[in-house]
Amino acid sequence: MFRNERTGDLAFPSPGHYDISGRMLVGFDAAGEALFAEAAPIGIGVVAPGRIDQRLAERLGSTDRLIELLDHGAGRFCEKEPRAACYAELRQILEHFPDSAYVPQITFDLADTLRGPTPRGGQQAGRRMFDDS
Repeated sequence: MFRNERTGDLAFPSPGHYDISGRMLVGFDAAGEALFAEAAPIGIGVVAPGRIDQRLAERLGSTDRLIELLDHGAGRFCEKEPRAACYAELRQILEHFPDSAYVPQITFDLADTLRGPTPRGGQQAGRRMFDDS
């Protein structure tokens, strides 16, 4: 959950306590009325980014750039520059900041982006990006 679906704003824009709930369309009854499954609200605590997370954002150029990467993914993040160089820079960031809370999401997204639409070609590109041999 990255954005508030109703407002489009960041879901958790600042540290604090948040209550979240969910509602999902699951089908229609015999009269054609929508049926929803709803989750009871749960509370979560959001803490400020740690120093390592702040350094990762600085390496990307700004907090806004980090938000862009997390929100839209590596493919869109790297649209405005040579993709291979951008992907290599993201890999270096992953190596330099392995303890950042953002690394798992960036790693998954970069691997998914490199996989591409064709599994065979994407897997080869992914191996080249992540294989140190």
